[in-house]
Amino acid sequence: MQIATLICHRDVERALTCLDSARWAFNNEVSFVFFSDGTLSAEDETLLCAHFSNSRVVSRQELEQSVSEELEKLPHCRKIIPSSIYSLKLIHMPLFFQRVLNQKHYRYLDTDILFFERVENWRALWEKNAFLCEREVILSGRPFVILKHHPVLRDVNAGLISFDMRHHDLEFIESFLGNEELIKTNYGVLEQTCWNLLGARAHSQGEAVWQIAPDQIVSSHYFETMQPRQVGLHFIGKLKPRVHEFGDLALSAQNWQQKSPLKLGFQRANPLTWTHAATLGVLNRTKIRGKILKCR
Repeated sequence: MQIATLICHRDVERALTCLDSARWAFNNEVSFVFFSDGTLSAEDETLLCAHFSNSRVVSRQELEQSVSEELEKLPHCRKIIPSSIYSLKLIHMPLFFQRVLNQKHYRYLDTDILFFERVENWRALWEKNAFLCEREVILSGRPFVILKHHPVLRDVNAGLISFDMRHHDLEFIESFLGNEELIKTNYGVLEQTCWNLLGARAHSQGEAVWQIAPDQIVSSHYFETMQPRQVGLHFIGKLKPRVHEFGDLALSAQNWQQKSPLKLGFQRANPLTWTHAATLGVLNRTKIRGKILKCR
């Protein structure tokens, strides 16, 4: 089973630790497709391929050339690439999986998710429409702006994506990127926002969309201590420098067979309501105000 990841030169060392733990969490039955953001050196590529057998590195030039024909009539999709490297994760990489690798399902994993336990039902994870869950945050832009245009899901984090390519709608992505109001208010999280909207569209069309139990693969800026059922940790935001602190707990070639597999739990992804959006707005303003007062 092939899993995509977007990688830069700066993140190679972290990827060697985190993705290695993912390999063992998934029973050593996966390979990785490393999509370079354009900064990987030849030494980086050699190191990744040596460490992860049966994996491959796709250069940014190869990636862009492989899907250029698909984007000829999509000017907004082409325009966003130079200013948003994460748009590769939204547009080019899924198309490469579908058109070049002949995959009907797009499977993506960030380089900063560390796994501590083997996953019993890991194949089921990668066959669903699934995202991570990060509670009570607005990662997908400003909800009141989005809800005027499209339905959106609650608490979606796109550090892990498992998605049926039937619902990867290029025309919708082009329309989203052409909406000036959405772009202006969500510019820093365009890729995250659009994945959320694609999930919400699939949900509205009757497809099941899931989130991994938030206490099993934890994605939280406020993480403090490990929990008994915890399978993995997503090192988002200011947590990224702490990967080395948990390295001894990570799955590896030396300890993975000593672990009994744990079963991942899933919860249905639910649409964000206007009422909950208002609550999130209050919480967000309170946090921001608290930070300002603390600085004073």
